[in-house]
Amino acid sequence: MNIEKLLNNIPMGILIAADDQTYYLNKTVCDILNLDFTASEDTLLEINNAGQRVNKLLNNEFIHKKNKVYKILRYAQTNYTFCIAIEITSLEFMNQFFLSVDFAEEVLRYLFLNPYEGMNVVDQKGYVRFMSPTHEKFLEIEHGQAIGVHITKIIPNTRLHIVAKTGKAEIGKTQELQGEERIVGRIPIRKNGQTVGAIGKVLFKDIDQLKDIMKKLDYLKQEVQYYKRELRNLRSTQYSLDRIIGNSSPVKHMKEEIKKAAAVDLPVLITGETGSGKELVANTIHILSRRSKKPLVVVNIAAIPAELFESELFGYEPGSFTNASTKGKPGKFEIANGGSIFLDEIGDLPVDTQVKLLRVLEEGSLEKIGAKKLIKSDFRIISASNKNIEYLLEQNLLREDFLYRINALNIFVPPLRERKDDIPLLSKQFIKEFNEKYNFYPPVKGLTEEVIEKFKTFHWPGNIRELKNEIERACSFTDKEYLEPKDFTGPFKNSKKEDEVNIQGNFSRKKIMDDTEKNLILEALRQTDGNKTKAARLLGLSRPMLYKKLKALNLTAK
Repeated sequence: MNIEKLLNNIPMGILIAADDQTYYLNKTVCDILNLDFTASEDTLLEINNAGQRVNKLLNNEFIHKKNKVYKILRYAQTNYTFCIAIEITSLEFMNQFFLSVDFAEEVLRYLFLNPYEGMNVVDQKGYVRFMSPTHEKFLEIEHGQAIGVHITKIIPNTRLHIVAKTGKAEIGKTQELQGEERIVGRIPIRKNGQTVGAIGKVLFKDIDQLKDIMKKLDYLKQEVQYYKRELRNLRSTQYSLDRIIGNSSPVKHMKEEIKKAAAVDLPVLITGETGSGKELVANTIHILSRRSKKPLVVVNIAAIPAELFESELFGYEPGSFTNASTKGKPGKFEIANGGSIFLDEIGDLPVDTQVKLLRVLEEGSLEKIGAKKLIKSDFRIISASNKNIEYLLEQNLLREDFLYRINALNIFVPPLRERKDDIPLLSKQFIKEFNEKYNFYPPVKGLTEEVIEKFKTFHWPGNIRELKNEIERACSFTDKEYLEPKDFTGPFKNSKKEDEVNIQGNFSRKKIMDDTEKNLILEALRQTDGNKTKAARLLGLSRPMLYKKLKALNLTAK
């Protein structure tokens, strides 16, 4: 075989060029550049029409050809340039690394001599084969003195020799080195399927580095959760004035009050009956205010046990009391910093907690349980109550000074019976929501006129919540496009019209309402054979609210 045949059969591309002229290229180069190979076996080939394709070898570090990558090595002389194209994708990774990375030596030097991370290498028996200068300096060992010494003689509490023996990695473990707590990783090294040694590296110089990273990670997680909640609210709820459905005079007046309240940063007290939409009003005020980019923290006072009020509202430090979380807990007022906090059922707040909360409202700072210093929090307070405020004051259940702080602005949410002209619009919206939520087929299109008339004669003690519950129940069981009276099983089905109520002698509005509500509750209990859960569902009330009403009206389930 002559030299020509030899050069055309080796798996490397060879090219010789000078003064923009190509004097020689072998078959491999032709294959790489998609050139016709017509070289004579006896003489070198002169090809001067290769053009830009040949320039690829002269001007690029790598050439990609289908699934292969070629590394171009160039040797420039005075009169010519000699190029070699080596296919590196099929080489073992070490050869590939050294061929493809021109600064391979510097990379290895960094890995071994990195001043920020210490590294030890031991063999299968645990004897040191290499210790980085950084670690030698940290352990106060002369350079090279550790080599050949068992790792336990240098670092008594190490487990690197165990990893080298078992082949099981240990990542992110704590280890005390020279009196300092560090985070380390121990990784077994294998050759031909056998463990031949292990590498130990310091991942973090001290535990505080890891704590700082975890703290930042936790903060980022909280931010993600916050934005997820905000996005969910924007997509599903879209609290705004448009969500307050109704064109009646009471609703129009309430919307004007909401806009005024949103424009200032004063405390707001929202009053109204259960189920009338107080939380919707609170959300609307927040969304329309300058604090809308921060969260609205909702606190249902009635749902918090008395002994947990302080820890829920103000938070606590780690280990402040028995069973306290070791991480501590931020309070609702701290979480609401920059945003708003909505205290629902404010009338259920204990008087002693009102005193502590009064100081928070006056000073704008709060004290966690077990804390030694105050925490500043910039929040707007929005409160709500379905109870008679004057009655709460008379019974000393609400402090006057506390009321003054939370009642700079007052918004009354009218009950449904005072805005019955809105019932058709509300019903239409609820039906639309349930069609989308449950995908009814055929979809429910609306209410018959007879149902609308009956709705307008009903007292609606549960207000909008009760209306919504009744429509949801009817939509779920009907097989018709328009809901009829027989689709409803609620207490209003056979109710008398309001103008049929017989009023005799002296009376008060409260007594009439109490008597009406008492009769409705008794009827619901009768229909459900005394089952309070079913009766509450029938009335559109929560079970705890039914118990409250039973107690307030001196009723017992029979």
